[in-house]
Amino acid sequence: MSIDLKQLNTELGTNSYFGGVSPSAKDNEVFELIRGHGGLTHVARWFRHMESFTSEERKAWKACAGAKAEAKPAADDDDLDLFGDVDSEEERRQEEEFDRRAKEAQARIDAKNKAKGKNEAAKSMLVIDVKPYSDETDLNALAKQILDIKIDGLVWGDYKLIDVAFGVKKISVSCSIEDEKVPSTEIIEEMIGEMDDVQSADVASMNKM
Repeated sequence: MSIDLKQLNTELGTNSYFGGVSPSAKDNEVFELIRGHGGLTHVARWFRHMESFTSEERKAWKACAGAKAEAKPAADDDDLDLFGDVDSEEERRQEEEFDRRAKEAQARIDAKNKAKGKNEAAKSMLVIDVKPYSDETDLNALAKQILDIKIDGLVWGDYKLIDVAFGVKKISVSCSIEDEKVPSTEIIEEMIGEMDDVQSADVASMNKM
């Protein structure tokens, strides 16, 4: 048996359920048949609402006595009539419940998608110590050169100047890397170490984020 989703979309534009003011066995039957909404607005809303119920809840729904007809194959779509008369006040109440359940179902889906997005990229936090050749090196200018290094997956943080000995200072710069895109810190150390005024560049600390 096939059901015309466009016909269902038209019917669901003015009705919440099949054949009554509350979900019935007919809703479960159609839900089991179509298993999708084809991107149609009203069918999609009804479909998400059905998904918010467990299969046990849907199977427990009773047949609706007010239904005028059973769902028919696509060939008989012109005769398709799945709905009976609905009390306006009860329909309004059911529509509000319908919308509430649909929003709750969508919120659960959005939360899952958001959680998955947070876990997509594993990252590490680094602190790199950079020592200059001379105590006359302009360390702030050198730090700006370091922060201009571009590598996919690398994001620079702050830097500070730290006393080493005898007036000599080093640059301590922080950054985060995406582990998959930057599998080794050596490339960062090498790019910094190739600068004219740099004596050495070493990872002082590395922690998973």
